[in-house]
Amino acid sequence: MRQDNYRGHEIEIVTTYKILVDGKKVRAPLGVDASGQVHCHSLPNYQTASAVDMVRALIDGFPEEFERKPARAKRRPPASRKRRPPPARKSRPAAKKGAKHEH
Repeated sequence: MRQDNYRGHEIEIVTTYKILVDGKKVRAPLGVDASGQVHCHSLPNYQTASAVDMVRALIDGFPEEFERKPARAKRRPPASRKRRPPPARKSRPAAKKGAKHEH
């Protein structure tokens, strides 16, 4: 957030960053000072000219946080263990009342 007073007017600018690296959201509270330099609480003694440069510095400073993890393979049960629905039972027509049973 930046604030300023100009000719009797109070100016307040609130900027929100949504940062994604490799498609994953990165929670890094970035701030911009009055001269336009970007800073981050994760690297308190470091300032950059842009938010992109700051994210690059975060990747360099915390490489373990940005390691790509191998994609998990989806496990499937063996074919013999798959659950299958029971076979459909053939229904017999209902016997009519009074009908004789033939053998």
